[in-house]
Amino acid sequence: MKIHGAIFDMDGTLIDSMGMWSTIGSAYIRSVGKTPKEDIDRRFSSMGVHEAAVFMKEEYDLEGTCDEITETIY
Repeated sequence: MKIHGAIFDMDGTLIDSMGMWSTIGSAYIRSVGKTPKEDIDRRFSSMGVHEAAVFMKEEYDLEGTCDEITETIY
């Protein structure tokens, strides 16, 4: 049998991205040249990524669409 591809979930096996998600909100806001509010990471943690993109776009008057913000976060 010839294998043409494989699906492998690395997260938690080879890498652990969970730590990144605890500061992704403030990191993203800094990456676009803005100063994050003190509670952004706590607020971000209770949202899905698209919901957080909508929140950050409104809260920080970000350029780009919510889909573009979501894609950049991912």
